[in-house]
Amino acid sequence: MERIKEHIAAFWRWVDAPENLKYGDITDVTNEPFYYPGFCEMVKICMSYVNQELSEEELDDFLFCLALDSETEDILDSCKKHGNNAFLTALVERGISYPQIDARWQLAEILRRPLPNREHYLRLLSEDADEYVRRRANNVINGM
Repeated sequence: MERIKEHIAAFWRWVDAPENLKYGDITDVTNEPFYYPGFCEMVKICMSYVNQELSEEELDDFLFCLALDSETEDILDSCKKHGNNAFLTALVERGISYPQIDARWQLAEILRRPLPNREHYLRLLSEDADEYVRRRANNVINGM
């Protein structure tokens, strides 16, 4: 995951923002993340980590990249297509309270799969502070 860390640091330099913004909301960044010059490589590297056992810090980095990729949704698509239950469950458990809104709403989409404790996580997302996250979670709940 060292290359992902390098891309995340390079992303923050590219947007000329303090790295501690990752605890805020990247939607406040004025540059569209997919214009970051290393975006495609970062997404490809991140997708290669699907189904690997990741530490909490590595899951945070994965979730951050997932949030950056919220427009193209390539990482989300890879998770939905290739992710095994153990990987996706670890991602959801770590990400349910992750600070990036654009990661949390994508977790609702991952929860279309019948993962363990799915209803519990969807309920939490349906009560999220962000209206868009709540709406995406409720869409999944209503489609069950």
